[in-house]
Amino acid sequence: VYRNSAEVVNRGIDLTLSGTLIDRAVTWDATLQFSYNKNKVTDLNYTPTINAVFQGSPLTGQPVGYIAVNRYGGLDEYGDPTFLYEDGGEPQSYLDLDMLTIDDLKFVGRTEPPVFGSLTSSLRWRDFTLSLMVNYKFGHKMRLPSPIPMMFGLKTEWYSEQYRWVEGQDNSDKWVPKHSTALFQDINRTNCLIRSDKLIDNADMIQLKSISLEYDFSRLLNKIKIRGGTLRVSGENLGYWVANDWKLNPDQVSYTAYD
Repeated sequence: VYRNSAEVVNRGIDLTLSGTLIDRAVTWDATLQFSYNKNKVTDLNYTPTINAVFQGSPLTGQPVGYIAVNRYGGLDEYGDPTFLYEDGGEPQSYLDLDMLTIDDLKFVGRTEPPVFGSLTSSLRWRDFTLSLMVNYKFGHKMRLPSPIPMMFGLKTEWYSEQYRWVEGQDNSDKWVPKHSTALFQDINRTNCLIRSDKLIDNADMIQLKSISLEYDFSRLLNKIKIRGGTLRVSGENLGYWVANDWKLNPDQVSYTAYD
C-alpha cells in the first residue's frame, strides 16, 4: 500500500545562457545550462527505523537522498571492524553496532547533486562543424563499492591483501576486516564497514559527454541534383574529471554488499 508520508520543500533555479561568441569566417556558438536545487523534508507522518535511515528513507530536516553513516573506527588487533559513537571517540566492537540510534549517525551529504548543468559548444568553418558537450555535477557525495566478498566467493579488488588485514603482516594501514570463513556472516560485522563514513567520497565530476566532427556535402551534391548529405564522426563518454580519491566515475559506481 502506497501513501503520502512526507512533505518536502524545494528551492531551486534554472539558468540558460547562449550566444554567438564569434561570427566571422569561423562561427562559434555556445550554451551554458546551470541548475541549483535545494530541498528538505519538513514533515513526516511515521517514525523511520535506523535501518531505513541507513537506506535513505525520508527524515525530517534532511534533504531527499541524504546519506547517513556510522563512524568507522578501523580494525582492532584481531582484524575485526570497529565503530565510533562520535568523532575521535573510543573504538567499539562491531558486536555492539545494534546499540546505535539515529542520533548517533553522521549525515555526510546527499547523493543527488545540488549543482548541475552542461556546456555545449559548436564551431563552424565552411562546411565543417565541430561540436562538443560537457556535463558537470557538484556538491554531492557517493558511496564507494563494498570491499566485502561477493556472492559465491567472488572477491572485489579492495578485498586484496593491500587493504585487508592479514595475520602476520604489517596491518597498520589496513582497513578491510580479515577474511572470515563462516558460512553465514555476522550482519553487524559486514555493516560496520559498508555503512560507514570510510566508504563515502566526493562525487563531483566534469564529463566530456560527446564530441563530433561533421562535414556537410550539400553544396557538392547539389551540383549533381542531390538535395544534400553529411558525414559525421562522433564519440560518447570520452573522458571525465572526478574529485574522489579513487578516480571512480560516480555515475558507474555500485556500492551494495554483493555487487
